[in-house]
Amino acid sequence: MLQRIQSIFLLLAGSSLFGLFALPFGTSNTQFGVIYDNKSLDLHDHTALLAGTVLAGAIAILAIFLFNNRNLQAKLASLTAILCIGLAGFAYWMYNSSIPADSSNTTQLGFGFALPILALILSVLATIFIKKDTKLVRSMDRLR
Repeated sequence: MLQRIQSIFLLLAGSSLFGLFALPFGTSNTQFGVIYDNKSLDLHDHTALLAGTVLAGAIAILAIFLFNNRNLQAKLASLTAILCIGLAGFAYWMYNSSIPADSSNTTQLGFGFALPILALILSVLATIFIKKDTKLVRSMDRLR
Protein backbone atom coordinates (compact mmCIF):
# COMPACT_ATOMS: atom_id res chain seq x y z
CA MET A 1 0.00 0.00 0.00
CA LEU A 2 1.13 3.52 -0.66
CA GLN A 3 0.69 4.70 2.91
CA ARG A 4 3.38 2.43 4.34
CA ILE A 5 6.41 3.95 6.02
CA GLN A 6 8.79 2.68 3.33
CA SER A 7 6.88 4.75 0.77
CA ILE A 8 7.56 7.85 2.82
CA PHE A 9 11.24 6.94 3.12
CA LEU A 10 11.52 6.37 -0.63
CA LEU A 11 9.71 9.64 -1.37
CA LEU A 12 12.08 11.53 0.94
CA ALA A 13 15.10 9.79 -0.61
CA GLY A 14 13.97 10.75 -4.12
CA SER A 15 13.22 14.29 -3.01
CA SER A 16 16.62 14.70 -1.41
CA LEU A 17 18.32 13.44 -4.57
CA PHE A 18 16.34 15.84 -6.73
CA GLY A 19 17.20 18.57 -4.22
CA LEU A 20 20.75 18.35 -5.55
CA PHE A 21 19.63 20.40 -8.53
CA ALA A 22 19.39 23.42 -6.22
CA LEU A 23 22.33 22.85 -3.87
CA PRO A 24 26.03 22.71 -4.80
CA PHE A 25 28.52 20.10 -3.60
CA GLY A 26 31.14 22.76 -3.03
CA THR A 27 31.78 26.46 -3.46
CA SER A 28 34.85 28.55 -4.12
CA ASN A 29 35.71 32.18 -3.56
CA THR A 30 37.17 32.56 -7.07
CA GLN A 31 36.60 31.14 -10.52
CA PHE A 32 39.18 28.59 -11.60
CA GLY A 33 39.32 25.53 -13.82
CA VAL A 34 36.50 23.98 -15.75
CA ILE A 35 34.49 22.81 -12.76
CA TYR A 36 34.54 25.99 -10.70
CA ASP A 37 33.88 28.35 -13.60
CA ASN A 38 30.70 29.47 -11.83
CA LYS A 39 32.32 29.32 -8.35
CA SER A 40 30.49 26.11 -7.43
CA LEU A 41 30.65 22.37 -8.00
CA ASP A 42 27.15 21.22 -8.84
CA LEU A 43 25.37 18.58 -10.91
CA HIS A 44 25.75 20.47 -14.15
CA ASP A 45 29.55 20.29 -14.02
CA HIS A 46 29.73 16.61 -14.94
CA THR A 47 27.27 14.47 -16.87
CA ALA A 48 27.95 11.42 -14.68
CA LEU A 49 26.82 13.35 -11.60
CA LEU A 50 23.70 14.51 -13.40
CA ALA A 51 22.85 11.08 -14.82
CA GLY A 52 23.54 9.30 -11.52
CA THR A 53 21.35 11.69 -9.59
CA VAL A 54 18.45 11.49 -12.03
CA LEU A 55 18.74 7.69 -12.18
CA ALA A 56 18.86 7.22 -8.41
CA GLY A 57 16.02 9.67 -7.82
CA ALA A 58 13.85 8.11 -10.51
CA ILE A 59 14.44 4.60 -9.15
CA ALA A 60 13.52 5.73 -5.63
CA ILE A 61 10.30 7.35 -6.84
CA LEU A 62 9.46 4.38 -9.10
CA ALA A 63 9.96 1.93 -6.24
CA ILE A 64 7.12 3.60 -4.33
CA PHE A 65 4.59 2.32 -6.82
CA LEU A 66 5.87 -1.28 -6.76
CA PHE A 67 4.19 -2.04 -3.44
CA ASN A 68 2.60 -5.20 -4.87
CA ASN A 69 6.03 -6.69 -5.60
CA ARG A 70 7.91 -6.21 -2.33
CA ASN A 71 10.98 -8.17 -3.45
CA LEU A 72 11.51 -5.92 -6.46
CA GLN A 73 10.79 -2.86 -4.32
CA ALA A 74 13.48 -3.95 -1.83
CA LYS A 75 15.98 -4.56 -4.65
CA LEU A 76 15.31 -1.13 -6.15
CA ALA A 77 15.67 0.54 -2.73
CA SER A 78 19.00 -1.26 -2.30
CA LEU A 79 20.05 -0.16 -5.79
CA THR A 80 19.20 3.41 -4.84
CA ALA A 81 21.41 3.09 -1.77
CA ILE A 82 24.30 1.78 -3.87
CA LEU A 83 23.87 4.60 -6.39
CA CYS A 84 23.88 7.12 -3.53
CA ILE A 85 27.21 5.73 -2.29
CA GLY A 86 28.66 6.00 -5.78
CA LEU A 87 27.25 9.48 -6.26
CA ALA A 88 28.66 10.79 -2.99
CA GLY A 89 32.03 9.15 -3.64
CA PHE A 90 32.30 10.51 -7.17
CA ALA A 91 31.30 14.01 -6.06
CA TYR A 92 33.88 13.93 -3.27
CA TRP A 93 36.54 12.74 -5.71
CA MET A 94 35.65 15.57 -8.09
CA TYR A 95 35.75 18.05 -5.21
CA ASN A 96 39.24 16.95 -4.17
CA SER A 97 40.74 16.45 -7.63
CA SER A 98 39.57 19.74 -9.10
CA ILE A 99 41.53 21.92 -6.67
CA PRO A 100 45.06 22.71 -7.92
CA ALA A 101 47.78 21.96 -5.37
CA ASP A 102 49.51 25.32 -5.78
CA SER A 103 46.27 27.28 -5.62
CA SER A 104 45.37 29.70 -2.87
CA ASN A 105 41.67 29.30 -3.61
CA THR A 106 39.46 28.61 -0.66
CA THR A 107 36.85 25.96 -1.32
CA GLN A 108 34.16 24.81 1.06
CA LEU A 109 31.96 21.75 1.09
CA GLY A 110 28.37 22.57 0.34
CA PHE A 111 25.14 21.19 1.76
CA GLY A 112 24.84 19.11 -1.41
CA PHE A 113 27.18 16.51 0.09
CA ALA A 114 24.69 15.79 2.86
CA LEU A 115 21.81 15.02 0.50
CA PRO A 116 23.20 11.80 -1.06
CA ILE A 117 24.10 10.59 2.43
CA LEU A 118 20.59 11.42 3.62
CA ALA A 119 19.15 9.58 0.61
CA LEU A 120 21.41 6.61 1.43
CA ILE A 121 20.12 6.45 5.00
CA LEU A 122 16.50 6.77 3.86
CA SER A 123 16.95 4.05 1.21
CA VAL A 124 18.44 1.68 3.77
CA LEU A 125 15.57 2.40 6.15
CA ALA A 126 13.09 1.75 3.34
CA THR A 127 14.79 -1.57 2.59
CA ILE A 128 14.60 -2.57 6.26
CA PHE A 129 10.91 -1.74 6.48
CA ILE A 130 10.13 -3.51 3.19
CA LYS A 131 11.77 -6.66 4.55
CA LYS A 132 9.81 -6.31 7.80
CA ASP A 133 6.62 -5.99 5.78
CA THR A 134 7.48 -9.09 3.77
CA LYS A 135 8.17 -11.01 6.96
CA LEU A 136 4.82 -9.89 8.42
CA VAL A 137 2.93 -10.98 5.30
CA ARG A 138 4.64 -14.39 5.36
CA SER A 139 3.77 -14.89 9.03
CA MET A 140 0.14 -14.01 8.33
CA ASP A 141 0.08 -16.50 5.44
CA ARG A 142 1.24 -19.22 7.83
CA LEU A 143 -1.65 -18.51 10.19
CA ARG A 144 -4.27 -19.18 7.52
